[in-house]
Amino acid sequence: MPRPAPASNSSQGGDSGISSRNSSDSFISNFSSFNSLGSVDDDLPPPPDSFQPDTQPSDTTEKVEAQPTERKDTRSKKQKVGDELHSAGRKLKSETYGRAKRFLTGKNWKKISPERLKGFPEQLHAKVQERNTKLDRLDSLKASKLEWQQFEREFGSEVDLLKAGSPPKKGTFKIPDTGQKFTFSKTQSMRQRDQMLSEFKKAFENSGGYENYQNASDETTGIDAQRADLKDQISKLNKEMKAELDSHYAGSEGRQHAYIDQMTQNRHRKLDSDKSAKRVEHHKTVELLQNQVENAQTELSHLRARRDRFKEVEIPKKERQIKALEKQLKRQKGDKTELKQQLAKAKDEKRSMQFTVDDYFSDRAELRNKLNASKEQLKKATKKDKKDVLSTTLKKLDKSSLEEDKKAEKEHDYATKATRRERRGLKSDLKGRKL
Repeated sequence: MPRPAPASNSSQGGDSGISSRNSSDSFISNFSSFNSLGSVDDDLPPPPDSFQPDTQPSDTTEKVEAQPTERKDTRSKKQKVGDELHSAGRKLKSETYGRAKRFLTGKNWKKISPERLKGFPEQLHAKVQERNTKLDRLDSLKASKLEWQQFEREFGSEVDLLKAGSPPKKGTFKIPDTGQKFTFSKTQSMRQRDQMLSEFKKAFENSGGYENYQNASDETTGIDAQRADLKDQISKLNKEMKAELDSHYAGSEGRQHAYIDQMTQNRHRKLDSDKSAKRVEHHKTVELLQNQVENAQTELSHLRARRDRFKEVEIPKKERQIKALEKQLKRQKGDKTELKQQLAKAKDEKRSMQFTVDDYFSDRAELRNKLNASKEQLKKATKKDKKDVLSTTLKKLDKSSLEEDKKAEKEHDYATKATRRERRGLKSDLKGRKL
C-alpha cells in the first residue's frame, strides 16, 4: 500500500523543498447527501501532503556562516488558544461525520455484551462470539493505522527527508523520542547542509520511534484489505444471524399463539359442557318441582278424604263400639281386665281420629302453602323470557367466556408485540443503529 504523503513539521516557513500541508477545515458541506460515501474510515484524520526535497542546484561556493537560531513563536496567547480550538473542532467534526455515516450505512457495529448475549437464542451464541472477535480485530487494525498515521502526521517531513538525496534549503526537523532538532538555513553552505543531513539521518534511523514506525508499516501495507475483508465477513455474519433471528422468533411467536388458541379452545369446550350440564340440571329441577306440586295436591286430596271418612264413618263407629263395651262392663260379673283394655284402646283411637278432624284446617293450610310455594318455583323455572333461571345462568357463563376471550386477544397482541420488540432489539444490536 503506498504511504500517504507526510506533512511538514517545520517551525519555519519559506521557499524550501518542504511543502506545507493545506488542510481543509470545513465539515461536510452537504451532510444529508451520502451518494458518494467511501470507506467507513472517513473519521480518520487525513494524511499529510507530500514532501518535496530540494532539487535546485545550489551554489558550489562554500560559504561558512553562523547557523541562525530558530524563529520564535510570535503568536499571541489569544491566537494560540484559537488555533488549539480550531484543531480540536476539526477533529470533532471528523469523528462526528464518521459516526453519522456508519450509523446511516448500518455499519456502526458494536460488540455484544455478555449480558446482552443472554437474550440471543442459544444456537446463535457461537456466531455472536465470532462476530465479537472479528470486531476486536477490526478495532486493533484501526488502532494500528491510527498510530501509523499519527507518526506520519508528526514526523512526515522527517521521513521524507530521510529518503531525500539532497538537503532542504531551510527548515527544522526533529528526532522522535529525544526531541533533538536539526535546523537547515539558506545561510549554510551546501557542505554544511549535507553534513547536517547525514547526521540527521543517522540520529533518526537509530531512534526507537522510527523503528516502531517501520514495524507498523509492514502491517499497514495490507491493513485496508484486511479491514475490508473483516467488514465483509461481519456483514455476512449479521445477515445470517438476522435471518436465523427471524426464523427463531417466527417459530416462537407461532408457538405462543398456538398455545393461547389451544387454551381458548379448551375453555370453549368446558363452556359448552357447563351449559349442557346446566340445562340437564334445570330440567331435573323442573321435574322435581312438578313432582312436589303433584304430591302436595295428592296430600290435600287425601287429607280431606281422611277427614271426611273419620268424621262420617270411623268416629261414629268407634262411639258405638265404646258404648257396647261400656254396657258389657256393667253386665260382666267376673274378670273385667280385658274389657277395660279394649275400651281404653277404642277411646284412644277415637281421640286420635278426632284430632285429625279437628286439625284438618290447619293441616290443609300448611299443605296449601307448600303447594303454592312449589307452584311459584315451578312457574319461575319454566318461565320463558330473558330473565328466566336457565337463560340467566347461560348468559352468565357466556359473559364470563367473552371476558376470557378478550383477555386471550390481549395475550395474542402482547405476544406479537413482545416478540417483535425483542427481535427488533437484537437485530438493532447487530446492525449498530446507535449513535
